[in-house]
Amino acid sequence: MNSIKDFLESLGGLHDSCVEKIVWQPSEGIFEFHFNDLYWNFEGMPEYPGPKPGTIVFREVEQVRFEFDSSVSVLNVDEFSAQIEDDGKLMAKVKFWPSGSIAFAFKSSKYPENELLKK
Repeated sequence: MNSIKDFLESLGGLHDSCVEKIVWQPSEGIFEFHFNDLYWNFEGMPEYPGPKPGTIVFREVEQVRFEFDSSVSVLNVDEFSAQIEDDGKLMAKVKFWPSGSIAFAFKSSKYPENELLKK
């Protein structure tokens, strides 16, 4: 696994995963996404390793854009993606269901090893 983009794609964009907690430290330029089960998208499939919590950390975060309905109490991921824009910036976007999103630019990330790729 050589990039956050590959990591997220290998986990199906974390579809249906529930975000337990988001920590945003604007003065430090850090975003943390804490999940109760990084592999929830694979639940019911033979390769599902069981519930595995994990945290994805983004550093040197800027250009943050939030869109949320104030009535949303649970943050289920519809799609979590990362890409390199035409201008060379790394961008991440998290779409939630039933509504909401977060988009931001970042310079580095840290994420757990994908256990599905170890088998």
